[in-house]
Amino acid sequence: MKFGSRREIRFQDIRSPREVKLSLERDTKTLFEVVLENNKLCMRAKSTLVGAEYDFQVVFEAALPAGNFYLLTMNVTWVDPTSGNFEYYSKTSNSWFELWTRELTPAEPPGPCEDSAQRYQLLCDDALNADQHLESVTAVQAAIIAAMKRGTAFRTSHKEGGTHLAWNGNRFVRTDYGDNPSVQQFADETEFLKALRQFYHWEVTSRFGGTQLSEIDMWRLILRRMDE
Repeated sequence: MKFGSRREIRFQDIRSPREVKLSLERDTKTLFEVVLENNKLCMRAKSTLVGAEYDFQVVFEAALPAGNFYLLTMNVTWVDPTSGNFEYYSKTSNSWFELWTRELTPAEPPGPCEDSAQRYQLLCDDALNADQHLESVTAVQAAIIAAMKRGTAFRTSHKEGGTHLAWNGNRFVRTDYGDNPSVQQFADETEFLKALRQFYHWEVTSRFGGTQLSEIDMWRLILRRMDE
């Protein structure tokens, strides 16, 4: 038997739909599909966390003079044979929702005359075409390498330490700190990319409940792990 809950937030944000999508992909660690539906831009994603299935939808409602108006909905379902599990998933799903929406500002729906149809269409086109340059694994890898050589890096942290993956001007370097400090340099881009994929494999695949990810989606999710 399936149990579940639903949470939603209406918010106003100066960021474009493309920027909101990228932010949510970083936070939820899953990719959002962008589609036009009933003349509205919709962004959807699915993720699995500790046995619960999360279904997200963001609707771009209006392009406003001082920002944009969105509706974010999160549906979570789980198999719950006991009341103890029901309480656990209810609390944890609420905690995840609060974490993922912590920087969003709740707002009331705008009036019908506030929306700019022309600006709305331009922002829709931008979001729909945002990933066109990432049409292959090679293209995503090239984007990662280029960003790192401009100074962007990968960083992780946990209670035992963390890892920093960066370009030092001559080589790609992995620096581990904390309980097991170490430094590893990579001979070339091919060696580094192989190590990068291995490093993020579990984190990227753990959110999909056993669903097989395509290689390009794997690399797109790795790209989202980069520092902003």
